[in-house]
Amino acid sequence: RRECGCYPDPGADEERKAYFTRGTPHDEILEHDYTVEVPDFLMDEAQVSNAEFNRFLQATGYKPEHPENFLRHWPGGVMPEAIADLPVVYVDLADARAYARWAGKRLPSETEWQRAAQGDDGRAWPWGNDFDPAKCAPSGAGPMPVRSLPEARGPHGLYHTCGNVWEWTESEYDDGHTRFCIIRGG
Repeated sequence: RRECGCYPDPGADEERKAYFTRGTPHDEILEHDYTVEVPDFLMDEAQVSNAEFNRFLQATGYKPEHPENFLRHWPGGVMPEAIADLPVVYVDLADARAYARWAGKRLPSETEWQRAAQGDDGRAWPWGNDFDPAKCAPSGAGPMPVRSLPEARGPHGLYHTCGNVWEWTESEYDDGHTRFCIIRGG
């Protein structure tokens, strides 16, 4: 649990909702208890690279609604060739949705993303039940190329669903006060 709590389980009663959304105790581990049916779907095997996002920008002339930090790792708005194969970062949810629409796709829901990353056998990590830091980007080193570490691919063949960069999902919640946009990976 973090100081902000988390989104409650679907269908939770008011007392159970309060258990999830309050932020205390800060270091308590929360356990969710619900099942979701996830129909079959398709998902790209790798994160969107800077080169792929650059093709989108060149083809569409896309301008973000909030340009303050948009692609701030591209000096002067120009993609450095050295980062072409790294995952694109500094895009907000609207930017990710715009790219997906252009590509004829959509962002996955949080449950789709979880199923794609974890598989259907209950494993703790994409590659199995034991954590292996060699299957993630080294701490403090920055992201790795989108199709690196093939030995860390999950049961559905996806690269870097753990240990590279955070990924947007289509899942968004609003309690009338706060908007929750669900990210996965990281």
